[in-house]
Amino acid sequence: MSRAPHRRPPPTQPPKLPGDVVANVGPLWARLAVVAALLMVVILAFVPALRGGFLDWDDKGNFLQNPHYRGLGFTQLRWMFTTFHMGHYQPLSWVTLGLDYLWSQALFGDGMNPFGYHLTNILFHAGSTALVYLLGLQLLGAAVRRETPRRALVVHAAAVLAALLFALHPLRVESVAWATERRDVQSSLFLLATVVCYVRAARPGAARRGPWLGFALLLFTISLLSRAMGMTLPVILLLLDWYPLRRFGRAATGATRWPLGALLLEKVPFGLLAGGAAVLAVTAQRSVGAAMLLTTHSIPARFAQACFGLVFYIEKTLVPLHLSPIYEIKLPLDPTAPRYLIAAALVAAALVGLTMLALRGRAQAVVAAFACYAILLLPVLGFVQSGSQLAADRYSYLPSVPLMLLLAAGLARVAQAPSAPFRGRLLGLGSLVGAACLTLAILTGRQCGVWRSTGTLWTYAVRVCPDSSIAVNSHGWVLWREQGRADEALAAFRRAIQLQPANEQAHKNIWVVYRELGRTDELIQAYRDSIRIFPTLVDAHLGLANALLRRGETAEARREYERVLQADPRNAPARHGLAGILKQQHQDAEALAQLRLAVAADPNYAPARRLLEQWTTPPAASAPRPP
Repeated sequence: MSRAPHRRPPPTQPPKLPGDVVANVGPLWARLAVVAALLMVVILAFVPALRGGFLDWDDKGNFLQNPHYRGLGFTQLRWMFTTFHMGHYQPLSWVTLGLDYLWSQALFGDGMNPFGYHLTNILFHAGSTALVYLLGLQLLGAAVRRETPRRALVVHAAAVLAALLFALHPLRVESVAWATERRDVQSSLFLLATVVCYVRAARPGAARRGPWLGFALLLFTISLLSRAMGMTLPVILLLLDWYPLRRFGRAATGATRWPLGALLLEKVPFGLLAGGAAVLAVTAQRSVGAAMLLTTHSIPARFAQACFGLVFYIEKTLVPLHLSPIYEIKLPLDPTAPRYLIAAALVAAALVGLTMLALRGRAQAVVAAFACYAILLLPVLGFVQSGSQLAADRYSYLPSVPLMLLLAAGLARVAQAPSAPFRGRLLGLGSLVGAACLTLAILTGRQCGVWRSTGTLWTYAVRVCPDSSIAVNSHGWVLWREQGRADEALAAFRRAIQLQPANEQAHKNIWVVYRELGRTDELIQAYRDSIRIFPTLVDAHLGLANALLRRGETAEARREYERVLQADPRNAPARHGLAGILKQQHQDAEALAQLRLAVAADPNYAPARRLLEQWTTPPAASAPRPP
């Protein structure tokens, strides 16, 4: 009986490990060429932003009226690292703005030339785009564990697509074209670099894993000192460990499985940095009284706002039309309003669906992407509400990255589907993607034009958000200050007050117009209208007292000055005005006492100081007559 020939078993191939594709996406020069091309595309798309100026919308307070950041001397650096200016702790963002001031001064002879500030914002955004591409190579490559036809080409194309969709989307314009949002593009750049370094350290068999983690911690620190938006990063890193890195869970291979405790311990330094940044961020908001109290904005209302935000940013990502610089929150917010109920229902349905997919180990890419999206948005969803915005385009900057990676991965999967020839699928998808990117670039260019000046911004905003009290009031200020159309401006201010009676700035703008026009009777009535809404508003009582005094109604003016001093005993202008009335009533001792209190309260208040010198300087002795 013949024996069957002995056959050797085929050599077993080691399973492809997550991250192997990163080394197989082409030579280094090809990746560098893609990065260079992406940088050029971003710069060309945002060229219109270079023609923008500083806006009367935080730029005024941050730059035009703020001399403290102008330079990098010891005095400026001390201010940068100790200030909570306008409710933010962002010392490293101030450092780059100080650099902008210096190099703009050197090149243009004017450190307040907005061109330099806008150019730096665009360069930061271009850098973030390149990092999205590199991160796409890592994460999309890790998601594709097995070799498939043209695997490297598909991963490479998907990473480029994700970077383009992120970079060219009109929702990015607010962050890039608004000089104040330096903190957004700068912190995002370093946060993306943090994740790139972390994923590099997490690759199986990674050499020098410790230094890569050290770089990640350093970059995370820089990001948080630019803005605290990335404080939820430790949770994001754990999600990436689950998918696509597969460092724990049932999907992990024996070679890459990590105990959950070890992964949590690895995140402790990141968590400590994030916790410190969160404390500083809350302290900064409270220092300027920006944080809303629960009595003003209830817990159910905050949950309703959060659900609305989660749906809103996806909607604007899919249909980026009618973007606005302000989506105003209407207080008290009614959580039972239809749009909030619909949003809550959609979020609940999504949460149930994603949880079921995660438990069954299905569609892990979808689960991870939407979880990262929600966690990145968490700090700005309204749970710790500050400011008057219900949502803001700039808040979508970082959270859009996982959505764009997911969309690009979906298109890559379609490209690999066996239903049609690869070349035909590639041609069809390429045409679709090209048309989409061109459309986004056109919309982005138009949106950059909106942010060119204060006038263009609010003229556009009042058109897309006609029921926003803030937009209507700001447009009224443009009508008055830039165009001198007093009657139309007053009508806009009254409309803003009608939409939101507690819009304090609209009341103050009416005072300014009447005061500059010299219409004293209408000015007095405007002050009284404001006091009915704001009974304790010191500025209204002080302005009313000054206007009454000019009209000669000293008794009523005195009562208003006294009301101001009851609320604010150190109010120097009120004591100065009261001193003048007392002097007219021949109460010289009391008048002099009020004037001295005014100077003690505010030595820099020149009218009181000059009057005190006049009252206390003895008259010069007259020369003796000749005999």
